Amino acid sequence: MVDRYLLSGHAGGLAPATTRWYDLLLRAYVNWDGAPRTVAAFDASSVVAFLAWLRDRVGPRGRRVSAETLHAHYRVLRAFASWLAREGHTKRNVLADLRPPRRQRNSSRRSRTTMSGASSASAPAARSMASAIA
Repeated sequence: MVDRYLLSGHAGGLAPATTRWYDLLLRAYVNWDGAPRTVAAFDASSVVAFLAWLRDRVGPRGRRVSAETLHAHYRVLRAFASWLAREGHTKRNVLADLRPPRRQRNSSRRSRTTMSGASSASAPAARSMASAIA
């Protein structure tokens, strides 16, 4: 079923790099514990178990996966669940009620500050100075 999903995405205009990324993340779910994966067994509890395993897994560099990587897996699995429902393979999106894993707080604020040239360490000082001027 994963192959059909990826083919559908490719036919729908997904970039080859995006299709490869989806394939990598979906195969991680399909192969994570050696148990056979069927559409009938694809449900929120199996995805929660996979995400918990992934969160606790230590990679080859001795580090755990980042919150962003964990969230990327969630997003791809949720898109796959939506496709399954849209194509009639499931009665509904079985992940519709699954809450996403937490991401790092204020990551967008840090990105904006860093992109503007100010370091994240100087941002509080800049805000403090701006309020003193105003």
